[in-house]
Amino acid sequence: MDDSNRQVLGLIGPTLQSRRKVPKGEQLTAKREHPQRESRLGLRGVQAVGEVCEGRRWVNLWDRGGDTFESLERQQTLKPLSCGRSKSNRTVEVVDGKGRTVLAPRPRRGEHGNEPLGMWAVQVPEFEPPRGQEPLEWILLTNVKTQTFAEACERIDGYGCRPMIEEYHKTQKTGCGIEEPPFTTRKAMEVMIALWSVVATRLLRLRDLWRQADAEIRPATEVVDQE
Repeated sequence: MDDSNRQVLGLIGPTLQSRRKVPKGEQLTAKREHPQRESRLGLRGVQAVGEVCEGRRWVNLWDRGGDTFESLERQQTLKPLSCGRSKSNRTVEVVDGKGRTVLAPRPRRGEHGNEPLGMWAVQVPEFEPPRGQEPLEWILLTNVKTQTFAEACERIDGYGCRPMIEEYHKTQKTGCGIEEPPFTTRKAMEVMIALWSVVATRLLRLRDLWRQADAEIRPATEVVDQE
């Protein structure tokens, strides 16, 4: 994929959540069932996207926070395409020598079933790291059939869009100064975060459009309203 064609189009289903303080000695069952469990955020994000528009292909990209069996199972159920970087060693089983399935963890680490999930894994090693540094290695998990080198490259290229999410957060913090207002109430802060989240998305889109070949001759009104 040509980097110049990658654009931030908008924001879907943002969620505000204050990280809870987990009581010392809290049992696994209590953690799993708590409504503010942080690992639920990835599930809410997938559900917020809804059904894919006809003629479009949407791929959910996830990182460490989305690397749970619970999240992978939910994505299989909702049928979005997904690809993400695995952070955990997993137990798999080979099916007829043709495919592998990820087994559910025991004991359960979330709200999920016990049936295994059919997945494809793409190993991405770094062959020439900078001098003095350990080589990186990605293990990408995906529910998109991946059997050829070209298909593997497509999964890697798709996951390469993931840093845009970090750029979005950077735009919130450094471009919009989201951490600077001296608000004293949660309500005021939530309203301002909502506003700046939209502004940050627009700033990223403007940056992307500026990198297009026709940026210097394209009318501004094609990008923003006349007002």
